[in-house]
Amino acid sequence: LLAGSCDGHCRLGSSGSWNNAAGSIVSYCADDSCHISQTRRRGRGILGGSVLLCLAVQRVRIARLRGSRRCAQRSRIARRARDDIPMVQRMREAQVLQDRKALTYMPDTKQPMAWPQVLQPMKAKPELAKQPDKREFRQRFGGARLRAFKALMATYLRQKDVARIVRLGLTEESVDGRGWAAVCLIKLGRYKEAAQLAAGEDGKSPCGYMTLRHVAHSMAKVGAYEAAMHLSKLQMGCGRTKFVTAGSRAMESILEVCSLYLQSTTENMPRLLAAHGAQVSLDLEKVLEQYRDEVLAITPHRRYRMLTGPFNQLLRWYGRARLIPQALRACEIMNELGIPRDDMTVHFLSRGAAPQYARLKRATRFTKVPQDWPGRRPEIVFVGRVNSGK
Repeated sequence: LLAGSCDGHCRLGSSGSWNNAAGSIVSYCADDSCHISQTRRRGRGILGGSVLLCLAVQRVRIARLRGSRRCAQRSRIARRARDDIPMVQRMREAQVLQDRKALTYMPDTKQPMAWPQVLQPMKAKPELAKQPDKREFRQRFGGARLRAFKALMATYLRQKDVARIVRLGLTEESVDGRGWAAVCLIKLGRYKEAAQLAAGEDGKSPCGYMTLRHVAHSMAKVGAYEAAMHLSKLQMGCGRTKFVTAGSRAMESILEVCSLYLQSTTENMPRLLAAHGAQVSLDLEKVLEQYRDEVLAITPHRRYRMLTGPFNQLLRWYGRARLIPQALRACEIMNELGIPRDDMTVHFLSRGAAPQYARLKRATRFTKVPQDWPGRRPEIVFVGRVNSGK
């Protein structure tokens, strides 16, 4: 027995003695529980040491395995960086070809870029209008004579009497007789005679601005684009009102004519929609230089009431024809003229830019989305746990 090996439940008086040789007290325990507890302590110590040894060995193995994986990854990265691999060469050649492609609708400019003034549109500049705000430049049609004239014209229209309609329209100039006669001829399908009545004998004497606008719309619906544009430009000879200039009214009529012309092309000859859209975009650039000051002379609210809707319809048909550069140019024209946008502007522009879509892959992690490969390049990635989040 070792000295002091007992737990202390035995006493010296009964079972202990002094060991002179060892110089200590030797306790003799009569109970066997002391020996059992000592054996258990030794077994636990051996078991704990073996567990620690196993954990150390396992950590060494994991460290070696990670080191090998890192070496393999570095070797793969080194192989990717090599120029003699055919896949790397093809990817670089494709990237060079893509960088060389120039966007025709984004010319290089040295002017500093500025945010478009869509939240705070440009204020009205009445001094830019070509016609001053005076009473002699306004058209006014009304009164009992106009009501009687409309009733008689409706009677001739029900009878389909073209001769009487034309004769009555030419004799009543004070109540816009030519304009209402042209409207009646449009309803009878006599488009050529209606355009001649609306433009006057010399082709430069317009009728009332409301009837002239109706005739121009009708001509655009049947495909007479040049005649409709000519009638729309004749709005400059119809005078102005207190808040609306003649040029802004002409701009509104031209935009509506362009959109109606593209709409009729879609219904009758859809194969020519792209060509007609390009033609409309070229004419729109000429119109912009001609009526810019007239549009800037009216208030932003009046621009929104008159021009935002026609521009939205034009964006719609540009998108249908896949003419995205022309649609973006139309948005730039809206910024230049200070025309506010609305939700339908963004709607038609987005529908034209992305008319259809296809799902490439469904991934559980962002790192597993399709890579940036030529010909299979994702443009949009929806991220979220539910569809509402996406």
